[in-house]
Amino acid sequence: MLSWFLIFMVALAGVMTPVQASVNAILGRSLGHPVAAAVVSTGVSFTLLMMTAIALRVPWPGAAGLSAPWWVYVSGGTIGAVFVFFLLFSAPIIGASAMIAAIIAGQLIGSVALDHFGLLGLPQQALSPGRAAGIALLVAGVFLIRKF
Repeated sequence: MLSWFLIFMVALAGVMTPVQASVNAILGRSLGHPVAAAVVSTGVSFTLLMMTAIALRVPWPGAAGLSAPWWVYVSGGTIGAVFVFFLLFSAPIIGASAMIAAIIAGQLIGSVALDHFGLLGLPQQALSPGRAAGIALLVAGVFLIRKF
């Protein structure tokens, strides 16, 4: 039951992605630059997450708890900032459908590469002909959505 709830919640988050991109694009036009909108958007995200962490009394690790490599601490935020920027920059130019199709294709290509090589602690799962065909169909879908 929990897995279906999580699938639903992730799908709902997926529905919100083009909405977020469109709202942030409007914000970017209003503020005069997409980077300004990205700063406001991620600033609001940071504030809400900090309030949630405080409300839930999330324990903060001491210096001894910071054992991951340095790049782990900066990668997620950097990737998130780049993601938000490109969403709000691209949405008004290519439209929500092409933007989301490209995101999904890129996510699948990245996921298959991570799986194939067993990177970042993921179990290794070789690229099969079926997976390669799925990627090819998704990439073709991006081109079809953008063209038509």
